[in-house]
Amino acid sequence: MGRGSIHQLYPAVNENAERLKGHDAQHTNFSAGQALAETIRTTLGPKSMDKMLISSDGQIVVTNDGASILDRMDINHPTAEMVVRVAETQEDATGDGTTTAVLLTGELLGNAADLIEQGLHPTTISDGYHVATERVHETLRRATIEIDTDNLDQLREIARTVITGKWEDPDAQFLADLAVKAVKAIEHDESIDRRNITHQAIAGSGPRDSNVVDGLVIDMDRSSTSLVSPDTAFPRRIADATIALIDAQLTIEAATFGTVSFDDPEQRPALLEYEDQIYDEYVTTIADAGADVVFCQKSIDDPIRYLLAREGILAVERTRKDELLKLGRTTGAQHVGSVAHLTTTDTGHAEMVERRRVGDRAQRLLRVVLIRDKFQSSSVAGLNTLTTR
Repeated sequence: MGRGSIHQLYPAVNENAERLKGHDAQHTNFSAGQALAETIRTTLGPKSMDKMLISSDGQIVVTNDGASILDRMDINHPTAEMVVRVAETQEDATGDGTTTAVLLTGELLGNAADLIEQGLHPTTISDGYHVATERVHETLRRATIEIDTDNLDQLREIARTVITGKWEDPDAQFLADLAVKAVKAIEHDESIDRRNITHQAIAGSGPRDSNVVDGLVIDMDRSSTSLVSPDTAFPRRIADATIALIDAQLTIEAATFGTVSFDDPEQRPALLEYEDQIYDEYVTTIADAGADVVFCQKSIDDPIRYLLAREGILAVERTRKDELLKLGRTTGAQHVGSVAHLTTTDTGHAEMVERRRVGDRAQRLLRVVLIRDKFQSSSVAGLNTLTTR
């Protein structure tokens, strides 16, 4: 690299930055990790205290959840960021224990600082921690209690440990019961796929209004998913429904330009007749597949909406991709890339499709209830109506 190239790098260097070396750098790193742990220390345990967080835009959040606190903190120190990643790893692995993981990391950093003051080399301390980790694994294995998945009381006690301190005791017991019920609902061949549990939080009610739905609930107000059929044309509940999933938009493919020119005025009726023919073919294909409800990932043209309604088929457009996949797992339907490919083998079934309003704000929900004996391995559970604390 020439002299000119080196000179060009100078503006990228922060002249006001402070460079630390040796003992000072170690002390700063240890202090940053310990300070982060001290911030959330009082949120742990049966006598934990809530923290009030005020964001830069003035929003106030009161919580004693360590993961929520760390997520909202503006952290720019490298060591503190590493401690946050420890918490994130714990959260991803188990969904709980983030505060404990951060506090344990802070204690390890504090002990390491003391050992360095006593003259031990950092490599020696690191090796000692590795030996201690192996000992911890052995101790935990000996202390492990075998879980009987058929013992519901034992499962409820495990669930209560996660929410202790977050709710009053009767509410904690109630929510623990719901958690066990949801997990048992999706159990198949003694295995659990957590992706099959969805959670909908609806403000305006209390924790005792929460319930588990053996099926899939779509919040029509929060989701892009929307019913487009005339509201008066269909009942609020469709029993034994056949479901079709289309991963495309129901429209006529048009040219990229937005204007169509005719040499002869009589050509316009011919174009309209062609469009009507295509629309009829779309609706006929869906009807021949036996669909009672069709979910489309993209938009549905107005003429198709009314033609589907005339055939008694409920139309839902702009279904989110994740909801389309959950609908497939719930009903056994296969989503197709084009309506032309839809056949009876691609459709699924639901015991019931229900439209309802829930909560003080009257959110519109679409509830798809699965057929238990057919799609037990694909069940999706969860509807929680909770008020903010």
